[in-house]
Amino acid sequence: MPRGAIFLVALLAAGNPLAARAATTALQLSVDAADAPGQVWHAHLRVPVAASGDIVLAYPKWIPGTHGPTGPIANLGSLRATSGGTPVAWTRDPTDPYACHFGLPPGATVLDLTYDYFEGGPANGNMTAQLAVLDWNSIVFYPREAGIRDVTVAADITLRSGWSAATALALAAPHRPFEPLTGHAVFAPVTLETLVDSPLYAGAHERIVPLVDARGMTSEVDLFGETASDVEPTSAQVARWQSLVAQADALYGSRHWQHYHFLLTLSDAESGRGLEHHESSANGLPERYLTDPDVYESGSDLLPHEYTHSWNGKYRRPFGLMTSNYQAPMIDDDLYVYEGMTQYWGIVLAQRSGLAEPGTFEETLANYYAALDAEPGRLTRPLLDTARAQGLTRAAQSPAGRFARRGEDYYTEGALIWLDADTLIRERSRGHRSLDDFARRFLGNGAPTGPMVIGYSRADVIAALNAVLPYDWAGFFRARVDDVAPHPPAGGLRRGGWYFTYTAQRSDLQLRRERASRVIDTTYSLGSSIASDGTISYVIESLPFARAGIAPGSKILAVNDQEFSPDRLRLALRAAQTSPAPLRFIVDDLGSIASYAVDYHGGERYPHLVRDPERADLLSAIAAPRRASGAR
Repeated sequence: MPRGAIFLVALLAAGNPLAARAATTALQLSVDAADAPGQVWHAHLRVPVAASGDIVLAYPKWIPGTHGPTGPIANLGSLRATSGGTPVAWTRDPTDPYACHFGLPPGATVLDLTYDYFEGGPANGNMTAQLAVLDWNSIVFYPREAGIRDVTVAADITLRSGWSAATALALAAPHRPFEPLTGHAVFAPVTLETLVDSPLYAGAHERIVPLVDARGMTSEVDLFGETASDVEPTSAQVARWQSLVAQADALYGSRHWQHYHFLLTLSDAESGRGLEHHESSANGLPERYLTDPDVYESGSDLLPHEYTHSWNGKYRRPFGLMTSNYQAPMIDDDLYVYEGMTQYWGIVLAQRSGLAEPGTFEETLANYYAALDAEPGRLTRPLLDTARAQGLTRAAQSPAGRFARRGEDYYTEGALIWLDADTLIRERSRGHRSLDDFARRFLGNGAPTGPMVIGYSRADVIAALNAVLPYDWAGFFRARVDDVAPHPPAGGLRRGGWYFTYTAQRSDLQLRRERASRVIDTTYSLGSSIASDGTISYVIESLPFARAGIAPGSKILAVNDQEFSPDRLRLALRAAQTSPAPLRFIVDDLGSIASYAVDYHGGERYPHLVRDPERADLLSAIAAPRRASGAR
């Protein structure tokens, strides 16, 4: 199958609304990256039109992978329209800000649009002076009523002098594998769906790392950094990426991509990104990722997570997310599968591939459980509601009440649910079956294919699980997803041969993450994470800081009448264990200086898993590398 094309399985008997149809609209999109350091993309879009009168074009609103109406239309500006050289007036739709009406003159055959897209700046944008990430959905319009598989786009981009680029899109002219794109790149026409599914990374410092297996099936890591030294991986790091591909092959058994791109920026200005695509993933990690062992470990599960999405989320996708265009609302009920199972396989594959240090799997699960159990919001909201309110959760701005509201818990709580399922299958089958068998059957699905989409419902997931191990899976998910649960699922931890506890000792993972992020983690003692300068990032509503009235965003100036420092804070926590006096904090809350007494005497508290010698160690069995049999 042609690289980059997306093919829809025509499940006509099931009334599949996404049956493939012939493309009816052909757009031409030209993008200019000349002013990337100025945080702007320039675009020219040509839209064929058949008659005069009003035409309505839409800007993508519901963006795949973000699960909500996140299209960044507020960043679009300088929109001008012409037809045959004649200016065309436009107005925004009064009820839909993502739609614009254009009044075409008589005899019009083409509508030309020029506009600019302005990135959000270093804190939340996709551009720096040295690199840029182009999400095509941010810079395209299309006929509002058209299906995204009914529109083709012939795209091209002009790069800055000295820059190169990488993307899963195929070029219009032959191109040698593992060579960067330079100058003016012209892409083969693809559907709008495939274009949006194929982000482009560009920059002044690129390194392409081929990951070629014995059968010649290829993938690559496309590195873009702020400096040339940022993008020089060691041979050991490359070997771990190669191992990730091999371990995914061993897990899923079949691939549903032709050539996969791990697109990765290494930048402190553009880090923290992770978005799945079918033949690529859009990733961002800190600038020190390849050179600082602590930063490297803290990002160990990003690539495995986004890579897994090629199978779970792109190839297999909940029916509620298989919308006909980007204006139709998505139904997020199955995110505990789409994201939760992906989170689980992400941390498993990180351990199996060696991207994560030994023991990270168990430490990560302990952190998941502790964070979820500390949320007062779980006493009123089931996990299902965190998915249905996903768009509201991401839009929430105030750090106050964060844990009372709950967050995107379908990721980490979903991972604990799938650990619960995995250990249950292993225990009841006496070790003969596991969730690996489900992944191979449901996500690998037998024969290899090019990119395509097969939908699923909860009933389909239950049927596939029953094929591995008969059980009341409907009741299993109802209790963990639909019902309010005062505690996160712990069955997978106990059944896996471990139990959860708190101690005063930080784990290796916690130490690495504190060093990498330069914070003091007092989440389960004072109820906050505190930066090295004393800034309080959040407070958990049921824990000591919040009970004392200390607000998120404030800054600790002194602890027990001494100038704040991380070491003094830790000493104060330890000393309070043997003293009845409360801890004393002087805090700057947006310019208002106040003193707070915090009545806490529990010392430092960090989550851990401890081995239960009475049970088999299933967690170690889950995390052990598989023999790489290869994907077909």
